[in-house]
Order: sequence, then C-alpha cells, then structure tokens
Amino acid sequence: MLTLFVARHYSLILANPPFAGSLDTEAVAKGLTRIVNTRRTELLFLALFLRLLKRGGRAAVVVPDGVLFGSNKAHKEVRRMLVEDQQLQGVVKLPAGVFRPYAGVSTAILIFQRTDSGGTEGVWFYDMHADGLSLDDKRNLLVPEEKIGRRRRASRGNIATRNLWVTARPTGRLHRSSTSAVLSAIRW
Repeated sequence: MLTLFVARHYSLILANPPFAGSLDTEAVAKGLTRIVNTRRTELLFLALFLRLLKRGGRAAVVVPDGVLFGSNKAHKEVRRMLVEDQQLQGVVKLPAGVFRPYAGVSTAILIFQRTDSGGTEGVWFYDMHADGLSLDDKRNLLVPEEKIGRRRRASRGNIATRNLWVTARPTGRLHRSSTSAVLSAIRW
C-alpha cells in the first residue's frame, strides 16, 4: 500500500498522523530510515511526507512536542533537515488538551515547504492558548454562541447565516525567529 502513495508526489499535505511510539525495525520501509534512522512513528511520518511532497510542495503536520524538544539524534536530525535542507516556515504551538478526550499529548503544527536546497530565512512561531473550547474532556464552548454573533451575507441572491469567531489581536504570542536562532536551539 505504501508503494502506491510513494510513486506519486503531492503539492500539499495536511496531516494529523498517529504518533503512538515506535515500530519494529522490520516494519519500517528502508527508504524512510535512509532519510532519518529511527523507529519513532512521528519522525517516520515526517520523513514520509518529505518524500511524498513535490519540490515546492507544502505541508502542515500535527506533531507531538517531542519533535520540537526531543534530544536524541533522530529528533535533532529531523529538525536540522527541516531548517537547513527544506524550508521550515512556521510552528503553531497548540494548547495541551486540544485533542481531548481522545489524547492529552502536547502538540504543535509544523508548516514547511520541500525545497531540497534549504531556504529557511526565519520561522514564525505562534503560541495558541485556546481554540474557543474548554481544554478538558468535555470541550465546551468558552463563549456562549449568542455572544459570538451572527452575520448575514448575500450569497448569489440568497441570504446566508453563519457563525463567526472573534479574531484575536496579536499579544506577543506571535514572533519570528532568525534561522541562526532556530539552528542554535536545535544543537543543544
């Protein structure tokens, strides 16, 4: 099944892959271990996505925090590849509990482009504190729907009603880091 997808290349990949731990060595495609020598599923999926992207293709991938902060050789190598060999464009730090009740793992979204020649000139970081829902297992709306408001708009002669979320103003949680600062953080 994997060979069916690897034979094609894609211009866009949006993914929230499972990151359940490690695979048996025999279960890992040799082509992926040539990209990154590991059995960790979250790193293998990133290697697969790099392989599946066309040159110039982009990806937004949900990863556990370990990809950002893991100190073993494979974690560092994946981060180095994304910054030096590809183009890491952004990191969105998600609040712990955003995937509850299914998973309580702290996660982030990596946004990158396959270039095979580098090109990272700076990386946007955004620390998302909330997604509009409580971060417990119930995931209730934090603001009642009637306070969010409704807006009417014309749509081909018809009136459509839809909910709109309030757009937050930047509060220091959004910043851009230089490539050298990102690289120095990778090489602890």
